[in-house]
Amino acid sequence: MKQSFQEAWRDYRPLLCFGLLYVVLCLAQIFWVGISAGGVLGWIWTAVRHTVGLSCTFLALVALGGLCRAIWAADFRMREAGRAFAADARAYLAGPMFAGACIGFLACFTSLFFIMQKATIRFVNPYAWDETFAAWDKALHFGRYPQEWMIDAFGRGGADMFLQICYVGWFFFMYVGLGWALFCERDRLRRLRFVACYVLSWCLLGGFAATWLSSAGPVFYHDVLPQAPDVYKGLKDYLGTQKELLPNIFWLIEHLLEWYRHEAPLVPNAPSAMPSLHAATSTLIVIYAWGAGRGAFVTALFLGVCIVVSSIYFGFHYAIDSYASMAIVGLMWWGVGRWIAWREKRAA
Repeated sequence: MKQSFQEAWRDYRPLLCFGLLYVVLCLAQIFWVGISAGGVLGWIWTAVRHTVGLSCTFLALVALGGLCRAIWAADFRMREAGRAFAADARAYLAGPMFAGACIGFLACFTSLFFIMQKATIRFVNPYAWDETFAAWDKALHFGRYPQEWMIDAFGRGGADMFLQICYVGWFFFMYVGLGWALFCERDRLRRLRFVACYVLSWCLLGGFAATWLSSAGPVFYHDVLPQAPDVYKGLKDYLGTQKELLPNIFWLIEHLLEWYRHEAPLVPNAPSAMPSLHAATSTLIVIYAWGAGRGAFVTALFLGVCIVVSSIYFGFHYAIDSYASMAIVGLMWWGVGRWIAWREKRAA
């Protein structure tokens, strides 16, 4: 076990150093806008409890899967199945997969500070890009906003409810992909590549790029630009007719507006459009699933496309947010792969 953790530490050491640097920069930004140390510590404690609970859930699912496999392999002879499961569990806990999951989990935890950084964006760099992104969206989609094309194509009650499930289900999709990569991926380099891209996506795209390219999104366009023409009025009018079918979407819109209108920065969140983390993480999982088999890739591709479409359809993101995020994550996957190959060659 000690050797496994030493190897995992060597693999993830650069990523952990990057994560710690990101935490320091986030804390500087957080304290600069006036969030108290007590609020930061309270949020950290909440984040620790939730992430540890999520990791324990994944481990329990892995253990349940191993037990079912052992029972099936032993032809339901429970005593033999128990011995086989115990041997597999000891090998798993002492092996490189569990060590990599533990160290990789620490690296992923540093990216959670993105949540606090996102709450400070409107104070550090007030929303300034919405008019630009709206104009680019219209120019790229033949003189109409992409939401208008989507509403005309499949704006129906059933489609709206399905897209609501996809948008909210993004959390499940993301955590399943992350959990599988951390706790079940046997290929050490694929696991390292996925975790590195995951952390970089949240820190660089969701944190620093979102601060630099601060924008609220189409559904909040008139709220942050009250003097500008309400170019997304048609979208909001249509969503208003579907309010009873979209309780989760309207709950999120109302709470994001409530946090945005608060005079002091609140830890929960605030609107942020560019770049789209829905698109970034979904694209990362689709790329990762490419090497996991045709069935996994097709499933991930279908869910990823639906999630990206839903984020644009409901006006949380401009289409250009998703295009940029998907392109950057593709380059990130390629670049991280080249860096890992260089490290392995150098170590050899």
